[in-house]
Amino acid sequence: MRAWLESGYADGIENLSQVTSHTENIDHYVKQATRSRSVTLFTAVHGRGLDFVCHDKAVDANGGVHVVQCFLSEQLSEEIQIKGRTARQDKKGTFKLVLLAAD
Repeated sequence: MRAWLESGYADGIENLSQVTSHTENIDHYVKQATRSRSVTLFTAVHGRGLDFVCHDKAVDANGGVHVVQCFLSEQLSEEIQIKGRTARQDKKGTFKLVLLAAD
């Protein structure tokens, strides 16, 4: 995550938050992550157990919460859990697995 943030790719993103295992008040960032025009980066450890509930009508109208996983899961169950962070409570949502071929 740090390398990507330092690469310059994130420079144009206005509402960008990052959450690591050291972040306090994680519930705040979980709520913020489902708001329109927001990007929130979570480390792999947050792929399980967090409930991302979307109450933003603009997000719902545009297809729901979108989750992007940027690492290869060590176990299929982990990937399934991360996919499950979107399209919750009978709402729309999407998931993409994006990997760098060089890695």
